[in-house]
Order: sequence, then C-alpha cells, then structure tokens
Amino acid sequence: LDTEKDVFRFAIMSDRTGGMQPGIFKVAAQKIELLQPEFVLSVGDLIDGYTESPAVWEIQWDEFDGIVNQLSMPFYYVPGNHDTSNEILTNVWRERHGKDYYTFRHKDVLFVVINTDEIEGGGISKVQSDYLIKKIEAEKDVKWIMVFMHRPVWSYGDDMGYTPIEQTLVEQASQGKKYTVYSGHHHHYRYATKNGQE
Repeated sequence: LDTEKDVFRFAIMSDRTGGMQPGIFKVAAQKIELLQPEFVLSVGDLIDGYTESPAVWEIQWDEFDGIVNQLSMPFYYVPGNHDTSNEILTNVWRERHGKDYYTFRHKDVLFVVINTDEIEGGGISKVQSDYLIKKIEAEKDVKWIMVFMHRPVWSYGDDMGYTPIEQTLVEQASQGKKYTVYSGHHHHYRYATKNGQE
C-alpha cells in the first residue's frame, strides 16, 4: 500500500467450538473493541450447532450475536460445519445473517467469504463457485484479495469444489493481484504457501 490513507486494520476471530471455555470469546471480543479495527471477520464454527431443536439453536445464536453486537465495528460472519451442519441450520443462518457466501470490498482489497460446508459433509457447489468467480473477476482494480473459509479444503486430498475458485485466484495473482487465504477448523495454527501465496 502506498500511503497511510490506504492502510486499514481488521481482526479475525477463530472457531469457538470443540473445547469452548465459558467467557473466553466474550473477553476476546472486548479486547478487539479496545483495538478498534475497521471490522472483524470470523472463520466459522461460531456455535455448537449440530441440532434440529429451535430451543437449542436460538440460545446458541442469541448468546453469540449478543457478544458481537456489542462491537462498534461490523462483524462479518463466515459459516463453519457446526453452524450449518444440516439444512435447518443453514436456513436459520440465512434468516439471521443473510448470505452464507459473499464478497465485499474495503478500499483496494476484495474480501471473499466461502461456505465450505454448503454441501452436507463439506463442499462448495458449482452455483457458489460460479457466483464467487464472477465477483472476483468483476473487481478489476483491487490490489489484494483476502479469502475466508472454514475448512482448509486444500488439506483433504479432495478440494471439495474449491479448484475453480483457486484457479481464478491464481489467474488474478498472475495479473498482480496477490491473495491470502484464511481458514479455521483445525483448532491450531498452521501456515503454508500454495501457488506462491500465503
């Protein structure tokens, strides 16, 4: 980025399922509020999910939304396997949070949110892939692309439908638009480069 006016800061909040400790997420959100980034993104698994009971999911989502609604900056939801583990929870997601895959732009950076659990058991549909590719290709003057997903699909041997999106990102990188991909799911830090990108 060329000048200070191009600089911006955002925070990423990781999974909170699988050994969730009471109060930790709320304290983390309070610390993010002190940092005052322009916005916050997640990488999925925001609730325990895996239920078909409205009484259970309402309590879980109300608790989560109650925490992030206290932030003074936007919070961008990214779905994980716990959040959309069945068709009912996927519909609940869409009613409460809107699209489960989307893009948005901030300054000269395009943010791409992928639902890696759109297909039961994990996967990205062609409809989602085509939509995201069209959005990525339409942004001619971005300098960087930030991709957020829950499952690190490149680590399974089966890319779960990610290849067409990745090919588009590689094409964009060859035109000077670098990209960085963030994921959750594994509950510990992993760093890798693929196609020369982080």
